[in-house]
Amino acid sequence: MTAIITPLEDKIIKIHSSDVAFDSYEISFESGPERSLSWLEWLAAEEIPEPNWSNYVEGVLRHAQSHYGDEILFGFEMFIDSTIPVASGASSSSALTMCAALALRQTNKLPLSPDVVAAETADAEWFVGTRGGMMDHATMAYAEQSKVLNLSFNPFAVSSTEIDTKNASFVTIFTHPSEKGGEVARAFNELALIAREITPALLAEQGLKCAAQPVSLDQIKPCEEATCNELSARFPEIAKHMQTLYPQLYDTPDRPMKIADRIQFGRNEWLRCQEMKPLISSGNLTGIGKIMDAAWQESGSLYGIRTDAMDAVANVVKSVNGVYGVKVMGAGFGGNLLALIENASLSKLANKLEKAGSSGLASGVMMVHGVGRGLHFVDAFSSHEWNGNEELAAIILCGGKGTRMRNQGVETHKPLLPINGVPSTKLVIERLQNKFEFKQIIVVVPPERVGEYEAVLDDDVEIRVQPVALGTGDAVHSILSYVDENVKHLLVTFGSQPLVRDTTLAASLKHHIDGGFGMTLPTTKTMNPYAPLVRDENGDVTCSLETHLDGVEMPDFGETNIGAYWVTKSALDDTLNQLWGQKWDEEEGKYRTLSGELGFPNEMVDALVAAGIRVDGLAVSDPEEVIGIKTQGHIEIIEKIEARRRRWD
Repeated sequence: MTAIITPLEDKIIKIHSSDVAFDSYEISFESGPERSLSWLEWLAAEEIPEPNWSNYVEGVLRHAQSHYGDEILFGFEMFIDSTIPVASGASSSSALTMCAALALRQTNKLPLSPDVVAAETADAEWFVGTRGGMMDHATMAYAEQSKVLNLSFNPFAVSSTEIDTKNASFVTIFTHPSEKGGEVARAFNELALIAREITPALLAEQGLKCAAQPVSLDQIKPCEEATCNELSARFPEIAKHMQTLYPQLYDTPDRPMKIADRIQFGRNEWLRCQEMKPLISSGNLTGIGKIMDAAWQESGSLYGIRTDAMDAVANVVKSVNGVYGVKVMGAGFGGNLLALIENASLSKLANKLEKAGSSGLASGVMMVHGVGRGLHFVDAFSSHEWNGNEELAAIILCGGKGTRMRNQGVETHKPLLPINGVPSTKLVIERLQNKFEFKQIIVVVPPERVGEYEAVLDDDVEIRVQPVALGTGDAVHSILSYVDENVKHLLVTFGSQPLVRDTTLAASLKHHIDGGFGMTLPTTKTMNPYAPLVRDENGDVTCSLETHLDGVEMPDFGETNIGAYWVTKSALDDTLNQLWGQKWDEEEGKYRTLSGELGFPNEMVDALVAAGIRVDGLAVSDPEEVIGIKTQGHIEIIEKIEARRRRWD
């Protein structure tokens, strides 16, 4: 399961799925738990929600509100893409819950330690009506590549063991849906009650504790069967707790539940875990398979979580030579089986399952698995960054007469206005230097503003003058002679655009160089694009429009540049110089354009396309990266976005 998440400023959570069977939902922070009530008390007072995938995400929110109160200030938006079959016993619901928990914790700066995340997220899942433990969540929190986890509880401990599966694979085989509602939910909660409440109570009754070695059933004297009423009478000290935690069971308090068999299964599972450790370490696949088969047998005879349909599929699997063992995957009552099989026999098993599926016996859905990592953050740009050694330079344009700002009573040059106390241009430069090694950074300013920039910028930054404010293209052209001859690629951007991400620039630089483009524009797709990029039916860039200076009508939706551009030095030397020669009117002292100015990048894009030099746009930017400082009001917007990014980063 992969979750793409982004923080929101509002107290709302938005969720979407790539699976059209799951509608998008919005979850409001309103109607959260009263802080005066415990999580269990609040759940007891609430109706169990109707089954819906959004409940698992809402449970994370409500538990966090109950536990952290006013610390939960911000929501998030999350898009889920998953290959985990739903209702299959493969913990798709727990995976969804863990993704939501990580998103909520990250955006609100809550603890991210795996033990805390696993324990609190397990409790959060109780919102849907089940009362499971934290094994699935702990597995996701601690799983390591090529290792098998050994989890123990009361007290909680984690260790791992390397496993060699070069010649064999774990596969899951889907049997039928395991829906956590109705009778299945009751059966699930019965098992949780016996494992988590009754077994410790029986031990305490006999003066025993959970120890390194399990005790025999004779020592704890469990009854064969008991009702909720009988258990409450036997253990009055936890009666109220059990009623609060398992209200569904107490709706029918005189319904008998098997006790001794369930406890026996738990004891035998503990023993099987101890036997499994050396078998995993030694790679004894036959021994591992025998333990899986023993667990399969008792999951029916003692634990009661097998169905006839599961048994039928298991018999098909076991009939294939090369299958070492089979067991229930997850909580049972349908879902997946887990099998260990020789790699050479995978095709045989797939064929058998296909035949069984055509006769209506099995679903035929088999998935082959590796032993991989658990929950972790992914750097979405890690495989999209340029790692070459070609010389780079940056041109940062800081032109403008400052008319709008002066009208608002602001004398400071717009690109020097502070963002959280740091002049915008200085902030832009610092971020570029943290990400790239530039041979040169050239800042282009009006003649009368040179002193202001010299007072703010470091000595390693070159400050150059655009003599007359005749457009961004003219500004770039005016300093071309100062660019080092060894530079191959230049970034052209603006000192008033502090929201452009370094990851956006890194990804677009890689695309620019790998694709051999003369110019590459990082873009975003947005409503009312200011400078729309136009493509032909093949997706190739044909031109870039200017809705303001050129008077082009603004489309309702489209792809626009964000105010940062990668361009080869050769393209600038040849095409921009040629463009200047074509457009410059020496007698008039201005350009032969509607505005009298030479823009950038639009004229440059058009000239490169006309010359047969490839130009591309790469839509890897957030729409907010377009926002620059135009008025004082933009500073507040930018600082708010910066604050959100700091929370997320």
